[in-house]
Amino acid sequence: MYVLAGTKTLVVHGQNECDIPTQLPVHEDTQFEALLKECLEFFNIPESRSAHYFLMDKRWNLIHYSKTFVRDIYPFRRSVSPQLNLVHMLPEKGQELIQKQVFSRKLEEVGRVLFLISLTQNMPAIHKQSHVSMLQEDLLRLPSFPRTAIDGEFSLFSEPQGKELFGLDTLHKVLWIKLLEEMFLGMPSEYPWGDEIMLFLNVFNGALLLHPEDSALLRQYTATAINTAVHFNHLFSLSGYQWLLPTMLQVGSTVLGGCCSLLEAENVELILDQFHGATSSTCWG
Repeated sequence: MYVLAGTKTLVVHGQNECDIPTQLPVHEDTQFEALLKECLEFFNIPESRSAHYFLMDKRWNLIHYSKTFVRDIYPFRRSVSPQLNLVHMLPEKGQELIQKQVFSRKLEEVGRVLFLISLTQNMPAIHKQSHVSMLQEDLLRLPSFPRTAIDGEFSLFSEPQGKELFGLDTLHKVLWIKLLEEMFLGMPSEYPWGDEIMLFLNVFNGALLLHPEDSALLRQYTATAINTAVHFNHLFSLSGYQWLLPTMLQVGSTVLGGCCSLLEAENVELILDQFHGATSSTCWG
């Protein structure tokens, strides 16, 4: 499988013109948090002042969230290393800029997912199967999938405007579930799935674990889980349930501890009833 590579190096410039820039190696799992720590050490900035420093793109002057993976921002370009600045500013100002940047990127992602949903729903029937097949292949090629589909910037939810970011993140998860449902239902019911189906079902699991209290997400999850199990009933009757049931039972069982609402427990119970019915019809049909 072809995988898009991320940049292998980054060049970071200090806050003073006379500072010698540092070139840092970037690995597949490198986050900006690790790069910032290395820069602070290189430029001899004490740890007590670390909260006042941030990494910003030199060309676009955009701040980077510490938990973002570098490869998600900078793809590999031969003989080119992205240029960053180590910038000093008040922590409150830095966090405000980070939150705005994360919100903008999340909004862009929501727009892309909405476009794919609309494109899939309005695809002529004669082209539907080839379209969803291409969509599946493209998603599997993405090194950031399914991570970006279920990532949540929880450290920013308590900041100013955190409520808006939390709501947008919930919408983001609902739309990803809807997109995958459209993809699944456009595929042949006898599709020969391998282990790659776990990558897609993990989006369902992650969304449910992150936002089990949201009624809109619960409705979308419930409908999608049932429709997927019915559509791929032969797969689910053999082994498919093992990829969804543990997460559903984990969420549903927390009602006993007061961490889960009655609505959540009822949704889990409904899904289990439908799963049982689908399995029975497959075994005896």
